Amino acid sequence: MEQHPQQRKKSPTASFGRKMSHAISDRARRCSVAVAPQLRKLDGIECLMETSQLTIEIVNENDVILAAERFGMHNACEFAPISMRVVNHAGTVIMTARLNCDEFVVYDVSLEAKRLMAFALSDPNARTPMVLGSPVAKIKHPVTGMKLFIFVQLVDPSQPAVYHVYKTTNEKEKHPPILVIEERRSLMMRALAGFGCTFADETFSIKKDGQVIADVGPKLNYNSNTNIYSISFNQNAGQDERVIAFNFGLLQMLRGAYPQLLHIMEEQRIRKGASSWRRIPLYE
Repeated sequence: MEQHPQQRKKSPTASFGRKMSHAISDRARRCSVAVAPQLRKLDGIECLMETSQLTIEIVNENDVILAAERFGMHNACEFAPISMRVVNHAGTVIMTARLNCDEFVVYDVSLEAKRLMAFALSDPNARTPMVLGSPVAKIKHPVTGMKLFIFVQLVDPSQPAVYHVYKTTNEKEKHPPILVIEERRSLMMRALAGFGCTFADETFSIKKDGQVIADVGPKLNYNSNTNIYSISFNQNAGQDERVIAFNFGLLQMLRGAYPQLLHIMEEQRIRKGASSWRRIPLYE
């Protein structure tokens, strides 16, 4: 009679290994579900919650001049980090924002320079299916680098600038923006800019459910050539709203106050091979 080949016995070691692998995978999935939401949230920022107003200004104007000179004379797109101080309503420096060629990194000065958040420009060509307009910038987690919020500009040359702000968890779904930012222009601001009392004539209202929760605009400055942006908060503004308003102020420091830095950053992206990069329109 033909003998059947002897069947192999299952190795107890292999069986144990498979069980351990399944157990580790299950544990990893449970940890992922618990930890992932925390990676999309910022820690509490007390210094931001305790103030009704902020101003943002360059620490050393010579850093901007040097960066522009190196770009103009040597075609150099890289520059040394440029520091900006963030001052509260009492005149105390509570945060610093350090700008390099790629992004802002914001630090809390009272917590041994703890990283609070990062803020970077977006590639306008990286469109999201459910979001109309051009992505302009994004707020990122200071440790993981994950996107938390995105700013999208609705491009219509015939209308004042409008921005929508989305949570990144909602950007691929049909959700309304969490905040709307509207540009405002007035004859008074235009006159003040004409007399040299301010460097820009536009201000911005940040709205939630139709109610203004923050205002961003240039600070009147009669005795200094420093360009300063001011941000005021409604008392009902929560941390997310304050973080978004503050970062929009950082965006205006590039677009409205120091467009030469924005131009250098654009050129840096082009040279890094970002073929899809399209220039962000400056205010005329």
